[in-house]
Amino acid sequence: MTPLGTWATARPQALLVFFDAVRMEKHRRFADLGCGDGVAVCCAALFCRAVGIEADLSLCTEAQQNARALGLAHRTAFLCADFRHLRLYPFDVLYIYPDQPLTALEHKLSGWNGILLVYGPHFSPKDWKPIDVFRWERETLSLYAFPEPRGTEKASGKS
Repeated sequence: MTPLGTWATARPQALLVFFDAVRMEKHRRFADLGCGDGVAVCCAALFCRAVGIEADLSLCTEAQQNARALGLAHRTAFLCADFRHLRLYPFDVLYIYPDQPLTALEHKLSGWNGILLVYGPHFSPKDWKPIDVFRWERETLSLYAFPEPRGTEKASGKS
Protein backbone atom coordinates (compact mmCIF):
# COMPACT_ATOMS: atom_id res chain seq x y z
CA MET A 1 0.00 0.00 0.00
CA THR A 2 1.07 3.55 -0.67
CA PRO A 3 -0.62 6.74 0.55
CA LEU A 4 -2.24 6.99 -2.91
CA GLY A 5 -3.39 3.39 -3.44
CA THR A 6 -2.40 -0.21 -3.90
CA TRP A 7 0.79 -0.90 -5.80
CA ALA A 8 2.01 -4.15 -7.34
CA THR A 9 4.68 -4.83 -9.91
CA ALA A 10 4.28 -6.89 -13.06
CA ARG A 11 6.71 -9.70 -13.80
CA PRO A 12 9.36 -8.48 -16.27
CA GLN A 13 9.55 -11.88 -18.00
CA ALA A 14 5.81 -11.78 -18.67
CA LEU A 15 5.97 -8.18 -19.90
CA LEU A 16 8.70 -9.01 -22.39
CA VAL A 17 6.69 -11.93 -23.76
CA PHE A 18 3.53 -9.80 -23.94
CA PHE A 19 5.24 -6.78 -25.52
CA ASP A 20 6.81 -9.01 -28.14
CA ALA A 21 3.40 -10.58 -28.86
CA VAL A 22 1.73 -7.18 -29.39
CA ARG A 23 4.66 -6.13 -31.61
CA MET A 24 5.46 -3.14 -29.45
CA GLU A 25 8.25 -2.08 -31.83
CA LYS A 26 5.56 -0.98 -34.31
CA HIS A 27 4.33 1.67 -31.87
CA ARG A 28 5.72 5.14 -31.25
CA ARG A 29 4.85 6.15 -27.68
CA PHE A 30 3.97 3.94 -24.74
CA ALA A 31 2.61 5.24 -21.43
CA ASP A 32 2.27 3.27 -18.21
CA LEU A 33 -0.59 4.76 -16.20
CA GLY A 34 0.53 4.35 -12.59
CA CYS A 35 4.02 3.08 -13.35
CA GLY A 36 5.09 2.28 -9.79
CA ASP A 37 8.77 1.32 -9.85
CA GLY A 38 8.99 1.60 -13.63
CA VAL A 39 9.34 -2.09 -14.51
CA ALA A 40 6.81 -1.96 -17.38
CA VAL A 41 8.28 1.31 -18.68
CA CYS A 42 11.79 -0.17 -18.75
CA CYS A 43 10.54 -3.30 -20.54
CA ALA A 44 8.61 -1.22 -23.10
CA ALA A 45 11.68 0.99 -23.64
CA LEU A 46 13.39 -2.01 -25.23
CA PHE A 47 10.78 -1.73 -28.02
CA CYS A 48 9.80 1.96 -28.29
CA ARG A 49 9.82 5.32 -26.48
CA ALA A 50 8.24 4.80 -23.04
CA VAL A 51 6.79 7.16 -20.44
CA GLY A 52 5.78 6.33 -16.89
CA ILE A 53 3.13 8.35 -15.10
CA GLU A 54 3.05 7.93 -11.33
CA ALA A 55 1.23 10.01 -8.71
CA ASP A 56 3.33 8.77 -5.77
CA LEU A 57 6.51 10.88 -5.67
CA SER A 58 8.67 8.23 -3.97
CA LEU A 59 7.68 5.57 -6.53
CA CYS A 60 8.24 8.01 -9.40
CA THR A 61 11.73 8.74 -8.08
CA GLU A 62 12.43 5.01 -7.71
CA ALA A 63 11.27 4.42 -11.31
CA GLN A 64 13.65 7.12 -12.59
CA GLN A 65 16.53 5.57 -10.64
CA ASN A 66 15.71 2.10 -11.98
CA ALA A 67 15.70 3.33 -15.60
CA ARG A 68 19.09 5.03 -15.06
CA ALA A 69 20.54 1.90 -13.43
CA LEU A 70 19.41 -0.19 -16.42
CA GLY A 71 20.89 2.28 -18.94
CA LEU A 72 17.42 3.18 -20.25
CA ALA A 73 17.18 6.82 -19.19
CA HIS A 74 17.56 7.96 -22.83
CA ARG A 75 14.50 5.90 -23.90
CA THR A 76 12.28 6.68 -20.91
CA ALA A 77 10.66 9.61 -19.18
CA PHE A 78 8.71 9.78 -15.94
CA LEU A 79 6.00 12.21 -14.94
CA CYS A 80 5.13 12.56 -11.28
CA ALA A 81 1.42 13.18 -11.84
CA ASP A 82 -2.02 11.63 -11.79
CA PHE A 83 -2.79 10.36 -15.30
CA ARG A 84 -6.45 11.33 -14.86
CA HIS A 85 -5.36 14.97 -15.15
CA LEU A 86 -3.16 14.57 -18.24
CA ARG A 87 -3.77 14.46 -21.97
CA LEU A 88 -3.23 10.89 -23.14
CA TYR A 89 -3.75 11.52 -26.87
CA PRO A 90 -0.01 11.70 -27.72
CA PHE A 91 0.39 8.01 -26.80
CA ASP A 92 -0.53 5.18 -29.13
CA VAL A 93 -0.15 2.52 -26.41
CA LEU A 94 -1.51 2.84 -22.89
CA TYR A 95 -0.71 0.21 -20.28
CA ILE A 96 -2.23 -0.20 -16.85
CA TYR A 97 -2.03 -2.71 -14.02
CA PRO A 98 -5.22 -1.48 -12.36
CA ASP A 99 -5.91 -1.42 -8.63
CA GLN A 100 -9.49 -0.22 -9.08
CA PRO A 101 -12.25 -0.16 -11.72
CA LEU A 102 -11.33 1.63 -14.93
CA THR A 103 -14.42 3.83 -15.20
CA ALA A 104 -12.51 7.15 -15.19
CA LEU A 105 -10.07 5.85 -17.80
CA GLU A 106 -12.87 4.58 -20.02
CA HIS A 107 -14.41 8.07 -20.16
CA LYS A 108 -11.02 9.64 -20.81
CA LEU A 109 -10.38 7.40 -23.85
CA SER A 110 -13.40 8.59 -25.81
CA GLY A 111 -12.10 9.56 -29.26
CA TRP A 112 -8.57 8.23 -28.59
CA ASN A 113 -6.76 6.13 -31.22
CA GLY A 114 -4.45 3.41 -29.96
CA ILE A 115 -4.26 0.23 -27.94
CA LEU A 116 -4.91 -0.25 -24.25
CA LEU A 117 -3.06 -3.05 -22.48
CA VAL A 118 -4.53 -4.22 -19.17
CA TYR A 119 -2.30 -6.44 -17.04
CA GLY A 120 -3.96 -9.01 -14.83
CA PRO A 121 -7.50 -10.32 -14.53
CA HIS A 122 -8.80 -8.12 -11.71
CA PHE A 123 -10.24 -5.04 -13.41
CA SER A 124 -11.12 -4.73 -17.06
CA PRO A 125 -12.98 -2.02 -18.96
CA LYS A 126 -16.70 -2.43 -18.37
CA ASP A 127 -17.85 -1.32 -21.82
CA TRP A 128 -15.29 -2.96 -24.11
CA LYS A 129 -14.29 -6.48 -25.04
CA PRO A 130 -10.61 -7.34 -25.55
CA ILE A 131 -9.56 -8.14 -29.09
CA ASP A 132 -6.89 -10.47 -27.69
CA VAL A 133 -5.81 -11.94 -24.37
CA PHE A 134 -2.24 -13.11 -23.92
CA ARG A 135 -1.20 -15.61 -21.27
CA TRP A 136 2.20 -16.50 -19.84
CA GLU A 137 2.33 -18.86 -16.91
CA ARG A 138 -0.28 -17.40 -14.52
CA GLU A 139 -0.12 -13.86 -15.95
CA THR A 140 -2.52 -12.28 -18.44
CA LEU A 141 -2.53 -9.19 -20.61
CA SER A 142 -5.70 -8.05 -22.38
CA LEU A 143 -5.50 -5.89 -25.50
CA TYR A 144 -8.21 -3.38 -26.39
CA ALA A 145 -8.14 -1.35 -29.62
CA PHE A 146 -9.50 2.19 -30.07
CA PRO A 147 -11.42 2.95 -32.05
CA GLU A 148 -12.73 -0.58 -31.94
CA PRO A 149 -12.11 -2.55 -35.16
CA ARG A 150 -15.05 -2.79 -37.54
CA GLY A 151 -17.27 -5.77 -36.88
CA THR A 152 -16.90 -5.61 -33.10
CA GLU A 153 -19.44 -4.13 -30.78
CA LYS A 154 -19.05 -2.71 -27.35
CA ALA A 155 -19.96 -5.15 -24.63
CA SER A 156 -23.42 -4.24 -23.51
CA GLY A 157 -24.12 -7.03 -21.07
CA LYS A 158 -27.12 -8.02 -23.23
CA SER A 159 -27.40 -11.31 -25.09
